[in-house]
Amino acid sequence: MATLHVRNVPDELYERLRVQAEAEGRSIGAEAVQLLDQQLGGGSRRGLRRRRGGSAPGPFKRFAPAGRAVVERAQEEARGLGHAYIGTEHLLLGVLAVRPLSGMTLEQARRDAEALVGRGDGASEGQIPFTARAKKVLELSLREAHPAMVEPEHIALAILREGEGAGFQLLSASAPDIHFARAALHDALDAAPPFRVLELEGAAEEWEAALNDAAAGGYELVSVVDRRAVLRLA
Repeated sequence: MATLHVRNVPDELYERLRVQAEAEGRSIGAEAVQLLDQQLGGGSRRGLRRRRGGSAPGPFKRFAPAGRAVVERAQEEARGLGHAYIGTEHLLLGVLAVRPLSGMTLEQARRDAEALVGRGDGASEGQIPFTARAKKVLELSLREAHPAMVEPEHIALAILREGEGAGFQLLSASAPDIHFARAALHDALDAAPPFRVLELEGAAEEWEAALNDAAAGGYELVSVVDRRAVLRLA
């Protein structure tokens, strides 16, 4: 089989490819081959998935779309601070980028995170690794959400439950009453809106992927109007 090497790929394009490959359960190389094959009129998107012990694709299969967005945003926040790792502080910033939390703003939390842990020297290209504490928070978020899909509030609850990392220090500083903070997060989950609007972008395959993600998060399609999908919580 022939080998193709591609250089000078823009960082933004590489990151989009990485995120899509993760969502499809493929390696970055396999996803690039699949996209080339599709664009050049080749076969379907089947057959190139990277199997992981027979489970559904991706390590975040039990994360709702908003929960996965937190993880993706955490990587961006880590890069923005020049860190070569994703810690609990970055997960908290990811939560704030997706869902507001009482008493905290993303801008202030960024400043507080920089004051607490400092700026780094920059991260290398590719995926940034999670710290042991961040991995623990992600595991705890699954327990917080069980049997539902992980939402941003579950990740915030997991940060409180972990109780030691930089993310906990930042969150507890803004909410000294931990029991009240946990109750507020549970109230936010209980008050999840029954409807949401999803902007549909890109080609039909991207629409399908976005709607499948929404369905995995418990939403069903009501209608599509002007590239906007109206979804209802099932």
